[in-house]
Amino acid sequence: MKAKELVKNLMVEQEMTNAKMASALGVSQATLWDRLNPKKSNNMTITTLNTMLSQLGYELVAKEKDGDKEYVLSE
Repeated sequence: MKAKELVKNLMVEQEMTNAKMASALGVSQATLWDRLNPKKSNNMTITTLNTMLSQLGYELVAKEKDGDKEYVLSE
């Protein structure tokens, strides 16, 4: 799953509208739409992803594939 799909799915699960997310991020709905539209760009910065996930009650974690180490990216 790509980052944009993840954010969209979480927004649907939590019934968060584009208007509410845009307001929480301090951006316009058009800017949010651009960030979530795969036709506008294929990628999202880690900072943007982390901020959006935080608004949804999630955090970005780097986990070692074959071990127990994990690190949480702070905002």
